[in-house]
Amino acid sequence: RMSDAPSYSPPVEIGAVMVGGTVSRVEQSNHPDYTPGEWVLGYSGWQEYEISDGSGLVKLGDNIFHPSWALGILGMPGFTAYMGLLDIGQPKAGETLVVAAATGPVGATVGQIGKIKGCR
Repeated sequence: RMSDAPSYSPPVEIGAVMVGGTVSRVEQSNHPDYTPGEWVLGYSGWQEYEISDGSGLVKLGDNIFHPSWALGILGMPGFTAYMGLLDIGQPKAGETLVVAAATGPVGATVGQIGKIKGCR
């Protein structure tokens, strides 16, 4: 994101908001689907405030235990690990599970799911 090298995504311009997933709390709303106090998951970048028309937001509710979990284990990384391992990999107890990058949220979750499933 910080280079002009060819990539799946354009580079972030100098002075622009760094792109990325965000968990936000609605402070004020004129939108009928969103009320103050609700938490939402979006892709609004790393900034303190954002004005949104509501498109692309996923409601998380108004009483969530750890909002940041929506960016990890209960969000896209957790879903990727769960579906990738269980739906595609379909591991069986006793099999050896090799994870190339278990240091990030997807790989670490794959390792934990594999352990639960009885993999070595």
